[in-house]
Amino acid sequence: MPNRKIAFFLVLSIPFAFALYLGWRTPATVLRPPADSVRAGGPLTAAAAATPADPCAGRVQDKLPRAVAPLPLPAKLVPYTDPAFSTTVTRITDAPPSDGENAVIVPMYSTMQAWNADETRLVLYHRGKGHELYDGQTYQYLKLLNLVSPSDIEVLLWDPWQPRYLYYPSNYNAEPKIYIHDVETNVSYVWMDLAAMGHCPVSWAAKLNLGSDPSGVSFATYEPTVGMRCGDKTLIVNLYRKTVIPLTWGGGVTVAPMLAPGGQRFFYEATLAGLSYDVFWGAPRALNMAQSWEHGSVGMAGQALNAWYGADFNSSSPGMVVRTNLETAERKVVVGQANGWGFPPSTTHISGMTSNVGWLAASAVGDPQVWGTVPLAGEIIWANSDTGTVCRVAQHRSLAGEGGPWGYWSEPHVTISPSGTRAVFGSDWGGGAAVNTYVVDLR
Repeated sequence: MPNRKIAFFLVLSIPFAFALYLGWRTPATVLRPPADSVRAGGPLTAAAAATPADPCAGRVQDKLPRAVAPLPLPAKLVPYTDPAFSTTVTRITDAPPSDGENAVIVPMYSTMQAWNADETRLVLYHRGKGHELYDGQTYQYLKLLNLVSPSDIEVLLWDPWQPRYLYYPSNYNAEPKIYIHDVETNVSYVWMDLAAMGHCPVSWAAKLNLGSDPSGVSFATYEPTVGMRCGDKTLIVNLYRKTVIPLTWGGGVTVAPMLAPGGQRFFYEATLAGLSYDVFWGAPRALNMAQSWEHGSVGMAGQALNAWYGADFNSSSPGMVVRTNLETAERKVVVGQANGWGFPPSTTHISGMTSNVGWLAASAVGDPQVWGTVPLAGEIIWANSDTGTVCRVAQHRSLAGEGGPWGYWSEPHVTISPSGTRAVFGSDWGGGAAVNTYVVDLR
């Protein structure tokens, strides 16, 4: 997503929030996780994941230059060993070059979970065709998803507990609706009609969406929530209770609230410094950030479920990954100059959508002229924001917008799995004739 420069005035009254809080708690849930809900890595709470596996154990954790060895395009579904980091990587798609500009099969975006709750299914986007479903373990193609005009090709929201369902906003016929899709039967159903509920108009000028830099559903709660927009209205939607909290904002807004994993706090690009808000009580907190609009992701950290990970190119202590605690506003450089990693490379994306507490994955393109001589440029990394552990796991070999023919379509957009043990990323493989999806596997 392109960078944005946003400044606005926000007001959320405590009495209003309190009334909405009571409504939110009304027992009107239609969909609940079954008692035997299973997600890779266990239930998404800090307590349940108190002793997570360390995906960086035995991996490369130095800061030495790693040459980019010549490597022909790997065969589809045949794992190869990354020459620089000795990890297992597999090309899982085969976009035909004969498709021309549509020879692109890639992850949706780093903030959108690609795998379902138990990692048995995987969604990728095929340019010019639509969203495709794959087996989440074998990576075999299963089907083209029969969706009803999603608002954004980068926005499909897996239910964090029930593996066969995903949600998406749609504006088919200008009607602002949220659909639920059963990936096994390949049928979509209207889940919430926001016009009928009085929250959004039927209007092409006020389309329902997740904002100009979308963030996924909160995934560490039994009641997943997501921030949305329609026109100049800002909404927080509880997908299980089918309830909506409308928020009162100033003008000039293009983003939506970015719900933290715990579902109670959200990050908002309100000022240069950014703001953290409590869903129910308001309680705005200014965050210690040089800029709030760089690419980033919500994630889990320590015993708090509410963290924001973002790139920082402009402060006195810049970093490829900087953590901001949305509860306390504490700032911590995870990967940056403060701990010996040098200035962050360009085209950095972060994915914190995992129940493995503290962990995240990040990709950076940087200047291809320095690949192999400057750590992080052209690489995929794993990092733990609690312990400071960082491991370098793959060279993605995608030129992307740094001189490649595919531009944005070939940005890696690394996306970590729910268990935190795998990630998908896109690559044009040195400016090749197609862009495909790869999986790096740390199991």
